[in-house]
Amino acid sequence: PGWRVALPKTEIFNDQRTIKLLDPWEQCIVLRNVTTSELAFFVPNHDFARMDVEGDPFNRLLLFDRGSVQWMESVPSPFYLMLVHTSREFLVAPSLAASLYAAVIFTARQRYAEAFRYVESCCVDTPFTIEERFMLSLMA
Repeated sequence: PGWRVALPKTEIFNDQRTIKLLDPWEQCIVLRNVTTSELAFFVPNHDFARMDVEGDPFNRLLLFDRGSVQWMESVPSPFYLMLVHTSREFLVAPSLAASLYAAVIFTARQRYAEAFRYVESCCVDTPFTIEERFMLSLMA
């Protein structure tokens, strides 16, 4: 309760830390809790491939495929709600699958240090779910 879409012309979008966190998530909605002032990113979760750009082999552009049948069969949630830590230095993933997805996105965007931080936070003592196994397979 209390989550609202953050408007583009608010102080949230003037904060360089928030802008840096938004960079890899080009297709997300920023939410703000009107009660607690917390921030969260409503991140769509769908298949993607690196876009080929002639003359730029190191581009970071991703092409998203919302209609991927394999993705929809393996991943039950069409989005993740990534909470912004109060320091605005990193995102807090709600699940192991979300952490793995974040690591894959950061790797695809060539932001390896951030990707490693998400991988480093992944530890479980139970078998992977189908969604977690699918996200892990994207790193192979």
